[in-house]
Amino acid sequence: MNIAKQKDGSVYINALQIFGVDGLNEESKKKALDIGKNETKHIVKFLNEHFPGFEQAKIASYPSELYIRETRHIKAEYQLPMSDLWENRDHWDSIALGGYPVDIQATSTADYGYVLAVPTQYAIPFRSLVPLEIDGLLIASKAAGYDSLAAGSARVVPTGMSVAQAAGVASAMSIEHQINFREMSKDKSLITTLQKKLKKQGAHLFHFDLDYPYQNEWYYPAIKKLLSLGVIKGGYENKLPVDEPMINDDFVRIISAIERVFPDKGVENVNEVTSLLTDKEKTLTRDQAAQLILKAIGIDCLENEAWQKAKELGIVDETLNQRLPENREILTSEGYQLFYLLFKQGKNF
Repeated sequence: MNIAKQKDGSVYINALQIFGVDGLNEESKKKALDIGKNETKHIVKFLNEHFPGFEQAKIASYPSELYIRETRHIKAEYQLPMSDLWENRDHWDSIALGGYPVDIQATSTADYGYVLAVPTQYAIPFRSLVPLEIDGLLIASKAAGYDSLAAGSARVVPTGMSVAQAAGVASAMSIEHQINFREMSKDKSLITTLQKKLKKQGAHLFHFDLDYPYQNEWYYPAIKKLLSLGVIKGGYENKLPVDEPMINDDFVRIISAIERVFPDKGVENVNEVTSLLTDKEKTLTRDQAAQLILKAIGIDCLENEAWQKAKELGIVDETLNQRLPENREILTSEGYQLFYLLFKQGKNF
């Protein structure tokens, strides 16, 4: 719950999540707003009873609309990926900077959500505002060219205000120079002019070069891939358990992505593997991990034959084989690499 005191003495409270809302349906949104109003009464009652100073608090007003985190994302000339946020990436055509934590909030009462990462800062390129197939339009909102996970950070209002300011300046420039937005997005001279105009207006915009976590580690490509799938999380410290034994809970979270990477495989095999790993803190050996991964994609084999089979299928590369010449407990970094090599195979299975 967030509480913010206003200059007039009133208090704004941000405390609700309402699930099952279709953000593209007016009737669904109206129903959700009514649910929110009813829930607010319970929050005020709680504050009256438990928060000193709120004993006489009452509802002054309700919001006129919902804050909907996400509906559609327009496909743009550049789709801002999660990896840009993790890598604190700059762009030649940056028109705004972001840095808010990538908080993936709950989508049901059975889900608590999580923080995927906390970037130092990243650039939003002008290209992310330019739709792929629509001319004469800039998308300066949460619906801009952001991947769904990246939007967990880029969605916030201050970032949106910066993006909208850039869109306004670019619109004026398109008229002045008689050029469409797509052509502008490829013109380095005009983008430099756009950036100079924004700085003159007070925009905090500059180029930068920053390091990022696990940058030169042998398993970093695996981290990059698994972050893009949203199946590993760095939390507020951008820390992953790479040097610790891989536990069942982490294995299950990653294996759930198989049905997205291999949609033709269905979910039956993944569900069967998940049902076998009920002890969340239990660790896995090399051969067990290989056997379960193979089972999840519909390949049955004995545990002591699984590693060799995985090598034949390209799920084990030379680096991983050298690190794991014998059957032992696998580290999380090694587990990441197993999944990365599996997902890299695409439709080969």
